[in-house]
Amino acid sequence: MAKARKKVLIVEDHSLNLKLFRDILRAKGFDTLEDRVGRNCLEYAENNQPDLIILDILLPYSSGIELAHKLKKNKKTKHIPLLGVTALAISDTHDKMIEAGCVDCLTKPFTLDQFLRAIDFSLATPLEKVKKIHKKNAPNQPDVSAQGFKVASLRY
Repeated sequence: MAKARKKVLIVEDHSLNLKLFRDILRAKGFDTLEDRVGRNCLEYAENNQPDLIILDILLPYSSGIELAHKLKKNKKTKHIPLLGVTALAISDTHDKMIEAGCVDCLTKPFTLDQFLRAIDFSLATPLEKVKKIHKKNAPNQPDVSAQGFKVASLRY
């Protein structure tokens, strides 16, 4: 019997980023679902139960941080790991994303290797472990992420 393919919901409003994420994920054996504006994210997550949600932070109708909070408060979706992606290089963005429920966060632009490592990390690491390390390291380390940031002690 063939192993079930993992599903990833991509919430991204920039069409080129969406296509890039989708093409990479499909090439790596994932099935993908897409929400281009964030409006249907919660419904898609509830109905399709993806294994991972890649969540852009800047969306037309809602912030990715707000969506992360909603997903983590919902009984049907709170178990789904979230990978935040952002073009914001503001120092507290990664902190806010982790606090909202993202397991990891990438700042655009990022490399293919960083993207794939962040996906693997997000699928394999419980959010509680990330938050524990994040709180422990927060006062001592600069804000960073899958590129080698605060939770780096968990990964590479």
